[in-house]
Amino acid sequence: MDQLQPTEMGMMDTVMSLDQLVDESDPDVDFPNSFPQPRQRYTHTHTHTLYWFQLVGLIHDVGKIMALWDEAGPSLATFPVGCKFQNSIVYRDSTFLENPDEKNPKYNTEYGIYEPNCGLDNVLMSWGHDEYLYRVLKFNKCSIPEEGLYMIRYHSFYPWHSHGDYKHLCDDKDLRMMPWVQEFNKFDLYTKTTELPDVDKLKPYYQTLIDKYCPGILKW
Repeated sequence: MDQLQPTEMGMMDTVMSLDQLVDESDPDVDFPNSFPQPRQRYTHTHTHTLYWFQLVGLIHDVGKIMALWDEAGPSLATFPVGCKFQNSIVYRDSTFLENPDEKNPKYNTEYGIYEPNCGLDNVLMSWGHDEYLYRVLKFNKCSIPEEGLYMIRYHSFYPWHSHGDYKHLCDDKDLRMMPWVQEFNKFDLYTKTTELPDVDKLKPYYQTLIDKYCPGILKW
């Protein structure tokens, strides 16, 4: 990560800071950004050895904190740059008309600047809260396993995990990780109940997960 904010906070403090943010792109806007109802669904479904999965459910959108620092706001979707924009990108028709990459022959082919099956680690993705949080976790050497990091980094990469696009850029690791991202996205977006979470009751449990996987004060 080339540059961090001059900010140091523990993960729980960062989670709670999200209540200052209104994200109109999130369909669950009636729920607090810190502990929306889907977090509880992760906890009830993925128990025992998948505690890290529960933690990812809590923190996967924490990168939206960048909007409170006047950085780029939360992005609706993740997609590769440097190659052809696929039609499955959210709002592709209405938001890419003036993008100069559309008319650049170096970028508007199927592979663009990339080699076949080069791996997503070698693909430059659009900048947003998912990529930001992924880099923060890597920089701070958090111990969330690779599967969880893929969930965080690519859960908004809908053209890939929901529409099957960009597989020509994937390597074997990406294809092994895709089912984890798809499993995670069963729980993300669109709450199914109107019951607000009891934040005071949930915080101690999630703090134990934070202490295990991303302890202490983190650089943001």
